[in-house]
Amino acid sequence: MCSSTVRILDPARPRFLFLISALSFAAVVPLLWAWYGLDNGMPYETAFVYTSQFSTHQGLIPFFQGFIYQADPLRKFTSFFYHTAYLLSIIFSREGDFVFYQVVWAFLWWARGMLMVLICNRLFTAPPLISYLVGLFSVLHASDYALNWVGQLNQFGFIFWMLCAFYSYLRSIAEPSFNGRHILWAMAAAIFVYLNLYSYESGLFITIAFPLFAAIILDKERSTIRRLVVPLVLYMFPVALFVSQNLVRYFGSRQWEQTYQAGVMRSDWQPSALVSDLLFDIGRSLEFWTWPAGFPEGDMQKILIAQAVLVVLICASVALIVMLCKGFADQSGNGWRAVTVMGALGLVLVVFSFPAYLVLRDARGLWRTQFLSGIGFAFCYGALAFAFYSAMRRTAVRWIAPALVAVTVGLFSVDASMARGAAHLMVWEKHKQIMAAILRAAPRVAPGTVIVLTGLPHQLDGFGDNMWYDLALRLAYPGTLVAGVYMFDQGMPAPGTNLTPDNDNIRWTRTGFPTEIASTPAGSLIAMHLQKDGSAQLLRAAEIPPPWSSLAEVYSPEARITCSKPDPIAWRRYIRNSWLDPEPSARCTPGP
Repeated sequence: MCSSTVRILDPARPRFLFLISALSFAAVVPLLWAWYGLDNGMPYETAFVYTSQFSTHQGLIPFFQGFIYQADPLRKFTSFFYHTAYLLSIIFSREGDFVFYQVVWAFLWWARGMLMVLICNRLFTAPPLISYLVGLFSVLHASDYALNWVGQLNQFGFIFWMLCAFYSYLRSIAEPSFNGRHILWAMAAAIFVYLNLYSYESGLFITIAFPLFAAIILDKERSTIRRLVVPLVLYMFPVALFVSQNLVRYFGSRQWEQTYQAGVMRSDWQPSALVSDLLFDIGRSLEFWTWPAGFPEGDMQKILIAQAVLVVLICASVALIVMLCKGFADQSGNGWRAVTVMGALGLVLVVFSFPAYLVLRDARGLWRTQFLSGIGFAFCYGALAFAFYSAMRRTAVRWIAPALVAVTVGLFSVDASMARGAAHLMVWEKHKQIMAAILRAAPRVAPGTVIVLTGLPHQLDGFGDNMWYDLALRLAYPGTLVAGVYMFDQGMPAPGTNLTPDNDNIRWTRTGFPTEIASTPAGSLIAMHLQKDGSAQLLRAAEIPPPWSSLAEVYSPEARITCSKPDPIAWRRYIRNSWLDPEPSARCTPGP
């Protein structure tokens, strides 16, 4: 079925490889994600959700503006996949349901593996088995602490755009002559580079390195070199644009000091410190046996089940690939060259994954900094599997040894992925229970209401900052102007508190994250206390703690509650226990 040798860039590879890879990754991703992901929501990063919620009800133009992140022109596509998830929830008549963010997250995870198979298949003279394993290793990479936290959806998103750019570039230079397809693929690569860089800047160095390294790997004949010129120029145009705009921002004015990036920049620029941080990050990315560290041990029964299923999936996929393509075995002519080049590419991409993160003051935090290195990791361990394959005689050991590499990585990947999923779900459960309690006490409120929550124990804090509480209120009362602050059980205000009573008004202090309400009458207050049983109890005027007790004379919470049922969107987000729960009617009955 397959020829005994395979030319570089030869597209005539066994098509079943892609079918097996697609099915295999569609089964592997749920093993790493679905145990906790389907029940998880978003306690943080909800500004994207709120932007989508607001824009989809403001007319046609704002509807599409939800794809664009207005706060930073150099990260304009950060919100693209968040808004995509929100629109999916509308299409399926489940507006606001967080499960659609999880679905998009899982799709991007799966797509990353498939794109890596396609890229490896076009870049290297290697057996289909190795292309499959490279894709699998990219799926299994699990060194980042934010893995299975769907609030980081954009991390998966910009990597998706990047890999699309790489594949389109390879397709362009693979065309046998200068023709329309050659230009179209080159233009597609440029568009994907643009989407990638303007989603997140950390991929800049890999984006530049890949086509240059690919030019070294591929055929060096003049015909190929000539075909490289147009794709490379188009590919590098958005890179040059992005670099120039960043130079203007960071060196052409003082405005960069007010950016988010400036606020997280490191102060220690000693070369030894930079090298030390770089080596640490490289080690944590490649040393898969260290991945489970840093999180509480997960549910061992679930982990063991997932690990057993993963082993069966890998072995079955490898066996199918080997049985359905027996003619690829003879790669002795240039197999070791491909192993060496693949390993070198992997190391380059791993190293180039971290320069943008080294400028952070928490460069060793392992939070969002490890996702990108999964591309280089996949090529590194793909090269290791390829080396085992090339070193073995033509027996079953030739495919058993590479499969064992994948199985070993997979066992640690499952452990790490599920531990992270469980930890992030725990935070979401705290957040969800508090918001559900608030909605049960005040299902819907009048516009301009300020909700003060008191009595929250520190260990049950599901917000971390008042910003996330304020945004959660906006999602709990869609279409209603609302704001709020929360206080701990010792009367201490939450970090980021920025609302205060001021004579006959409640006003924003002009600090922290801007609220929807700059000023509202004092009678707009609703004060609640979180009870030990997890419910929220409306406070009487005499029970309101300072400084809000100064508004006791005009305090009338019942007058602010307008309905006895929450909005269906809020119910899906914060109250629903399972997908089978019948939804409440959208029709509102008068509140208390």
